Amino acid sequence: MQATSLSIDAVNALCEAEFAARFGDVAEHSPWVAQAAYQARPFADRAALAAAFAAAVRGAAPDAQLALLRAHPDLADRAAIAGGGRDHGGGAARSSCGVRHFRACPSVLPS
Repeated sequence: MQATSLSIDAVNALCEAEFAARFGDVAEHSPWVAQAAYQARPFADRAALAAAFAAAVRGAAPDAQLALLRAHPDLADRAAIAGGGRDHGGGAARSSCGVRHFRACPSVLPS
């Protein structure tokens, strides 16, 4: 099923349950990322929405970040290549993976 694009105004108008349903799989098997990102509304633009997802991952406890990486093996591989496998302090290597993953899904919102 192909996702339909929403304007940023439409995204901002979503209730928390609708937002979670729409964006809960952006971070695979980790709907907590979308739930945390929702708290940053209203979003000025697509970049602000992506930044909210990245901030949710960056602000999460190290155990939650590790669970996110384990739920999405491709991200774990990228983190290891970027040096994230050696960074046990929750550094930028792991948190930036979430941003790359989000940007890799252009059908979520129009450019």
